[in-house]
Amino acid sequence: MGVHPVKAVKDFVEKGGQVKALDDGHCVIGDSSLFSIQNRGNFVDGNLPPQMDFISVTVNAQHAFVEYVSPTQLNILVPDDPTLGPVAIQAYGQLLQSNFYYANKVASQPALFTFSAKYPAAAHLDGSFAGPVGLIGGVATSPVRPNETVVLFGTGFGASSPVIPTGMLFSTAAPIAQNVTATVGGVSAPVKGYLISPGLYQFNLTVPNLGDGDAPVVVTLAGVSTEAGLTLAIAK
Repeated sequence: MGVHPVKAVKDFVEKGGQVKALDDGHCVIGDSSLFSIQNRGNFVDGNLPPQMDFISVTVNAQHAFVEYVSPTQLNILVPDDPTLGPVAIQAYGQLLQSNFYYANKVASQPALFTFSAKYPAAAHLDGSFAGPVGLIGGVATSPVRPNETVVLFGTGFGASSPVIPTGMLFSTAAPIAQNVTATVGGVSAPVKGYLISPGLYQFNLTVPNLGDGDAPVVVTLAGVSTEAGLTLAIAK
């Protein structure tokens, strides 16, 4: 099964969506992962911009790729860098610069984008949003069905095959290089993962034959799992 574009949900997670916020000394980041600093622009040589609206960010003294800027939040893409461990992060404006913040950099730090604290950003293959009825105000959502293939979105899942350098723009999705597994309700679930745009991964996951209700969903890469507490709403 190939990549199934679900534009509405993809737009939801790309335009200002937050995966994790920078909390000095407690945030964990990985290469090619998106994360938010709290308190689209011109492309250069086929890459995301190193600055937007005169705002730039460095991670371990290397320019990160800026994806979103608002008065209270910056979303950046961590640049490729073999350095692991504590790294300094700093934001720059036209005349000012922030204090240094620190994060623990690891090889990969998988995370799923979310609609809420409990439900991941998910879509049915027809492009409609997947979740309990009434999850998002003004938007139709519906639970997933047993044996249905649902689409999830994440970041921090590492290199693709073939390798696409972080920040490079591309038009063809690439499979994730390392093996990805998933469980729903503690039951193994077939899953295929793809890098579909810089820092953004899509997962085609087949829901096991489970009963109605909320079932915990976890995606794992190289022994590292996505955040706990996320569930899929299932109804036959």
